[in-house]
Amino acid sequence: MRLATLVHRRQPDNGKTNSLLAMMFFHSSRFPARTAGDSWISLELQDRSLWNSELISAGFRHLRIAKNNLSFLDKYYIEAVISSVHCSSETYEKTDWKLITYLYRQLEHLEPYSISVTLNRILAESHHQDLTGLLRELNRMEEQVGSELAFFYYAARAHCYAKLESWNLAVENYQRSLVYAKNKTDCNFINRKIELISSCND
Repeated sequence: MRLATLVHRRQPDNGKTNSLLAMMFFHSSRFPARTAGDSWISLELQDRSLWNSELISAGFRHLRIAKNNLSFLDKYYIEAVISSVHCSSETYEKTDWKLITYLYRQLEHLEPYSISVTLNRILAESHHQDLTGLLRELNRMEEQVGSELAFFYYAARAHCYAKLESWNLAVENYQRSLVYAKNKTDCNFINRKIELISSCND
């Protein structure tokens, strides 16, 4: 952020720099609410009062400058807009998931081979689309997913099974994601997901 800010001082109207800054400000604004007790906190459970309103305002300021100075919508701009939708949503339930899905589809056009973009699009779609169809798409992707994204992939698949209340398959996929956890925070996050499912079925 400091480096991008220095570049911005030299080129205050540069669309790409402002897109990047907007994205970083939006992401940073949510940091205080994203972790607790060495575990990630899911977006739906985050205390939004902890989100930094000054950073969010700065994000929107840079986003407006970017919009006025870009000749085409690039990756950073679309990612910044996605983050802006989250930051401006009153609650998780009131998030415009259809808009976020649309934006991820635009990213897929720019990065057609990006597994992470597709996984994020599927997670957004899981809030308003047929989950069975999304799981079929996820299953077709499995062989393409490398070890770097396997943690995210199996957690996404578990998320969809959990929404279908297919608890055993959800737990199975969360356990598979644990194999690819990179740190204690990842492990605690997944174990908490498994504990929540177990408590729901006691």
